[in-house]
Amino acid sequence: MTEYKKNPYFYASGADSIKSSLVSVETRDENEQDLKIPKNVRFNNTKTTQFKSFFFNNISGGEDPMFYFITNLNGPDAAIVYVRPEVYDASGLDDQVLYTAFGRMDTYPESTSYEYKTDIKAANWEDPYGFKIFLPDKIFRKGKLYIGLKPQQGD
Repeated sequence: MTEYKKNPYFYASGADSIKSSLVSVETRDENEQDLKIPKNVRFNNTKTTQFKSFFFNNISGGEDPMFYFITNLNGPDAAIVYVRPEVYDASGLDDQVLYTAFGRMDTYPESTSYEYKTDIKAANWEDPYGFKIFLPDKIFRKGKLYIGLKPQQGD
């Protein structure tokens, strides 16, 4: 599984309508042979989606307050985390960056101390789950992951 920050498939029909990051999946069987997956396949979330509540805190006491939440990871695999504010209206936001997300194992991240950073755009909203944050594989290990959301100033 690979996450592309910008769509590498610019030649495909409708490619210009993709505003969020893009995930590419390659599958192989037990003999390491490529499996062919139809282009129109949809993967459903068969498990119950767990929403994480978050809280506002200024950990460093400086000018860098963030919203924080904590989640448990099962290992170094890729993961998707959803953050759902109680009130959200996407009208007129287009592809605006709303938050910068910072991830760090075992303790609260700050904008100068983190293991992973990504932008959360209005286009990352997925009803009814909330904002989708994709965590690439091999960055985090099993354990508690602390994620901080730093609000970005609108234009």
